[in-house]
Amino acid sequence: MTATRRKRLLLGGLVLSLGAAALFGVLMLFEGSLIFFPSPFPTAGWPPQEPGVTLRELTLTAEDGQSLHAVYGSAPEADPTRPVLLFCHGNAGNLADRYFMLRELVPFADVLLFDYRGYGKNTGSPSESGLYADAQAAWSWLTTEQGVAPSRIVLLGRSLGGGPAAELATRVPAAGLILDSTFTSIPAMAKRLSPWIPGFLVRTKFDTLSKLPRITCPVLVIHSKADEVIPFAMGKALYETASEPKTWLELEGAGHNETLHVGGQRYLAALRDFSRACAPAPAK
Repeated sequence: MTATRRKRLLLGGLVLSLGAAALFGVLMLFEGSLIFFPSPFPTAGWPPQEPGVTLRELTLTAEDGQSLHAVYGSAPEADPTRPVLLFCHGNAGNLADRYFMLRELVPFADVLLFDYRGYGKNTGSPSESGLYADAQAAWSWLTTEQGVAPSRIVLLGRSLGGGPAAELATRVPAAGLILDSTFTSIPAMAKRLSPWIPGFLVRTKFDTLSKLPRITCPVLVIHSKADEVIPFAMGKALYETASEPKTWLELEGAGHNETLHVGGQRYLAALRDFSRACAPAPAK
């Protein structure tokens, strides 16, 4: 090999290395914007007024001082024996976009639905550690300010929300954990979407799969083979990794955002029966 050719090869390798480093740097810089998709809160039509649902707006405070907008949905007649669902929503929109689901859950459970930092009315920027702190703030409000017994609280994590819900389940004595259309981890999702991205470069983990063996409360995992966003195999992996007691619900024909709409009463019955089994009403 001539000296000129050697120099060209070295120069080419250097250019490729610099290009790869620049690309990875851009990916790391904009990682959050590829994972979190918050939207501003609606300026009209909120809060909705519907019979059968009592909705109370409130402000939570995380340990780092971050204020969080939240709503507490309940039946018109208070029942201190009902399960309480602590609802961690997905990565897009804000809590107003989940009102349709809260409305369907209230007939059998009270629901605390909150927005993460950077979502809806909230200031700040979302991050993995921030979402963990936000979920902890929701738990603290229920148990400390409201005096709800942990034995009544079931954690519900949908899509990305399964990450903070599972993390919270490793920290607190929740009555149960529901993972609806949740991924195993962000690096696993990144590898599926872009196999050329090294996993160690993905700083946001939400590694729910590795946490499940440490979670001792009952677990319900819900997934559909028609999920076009998060692979069905990830839902199965979560279920297989979870400790007993655990329950599996496979929905037919439900896209990622359609588990309620397509699952209908079967989906709601699974949430209701699981919540009541985890947090049974005391005998009269």
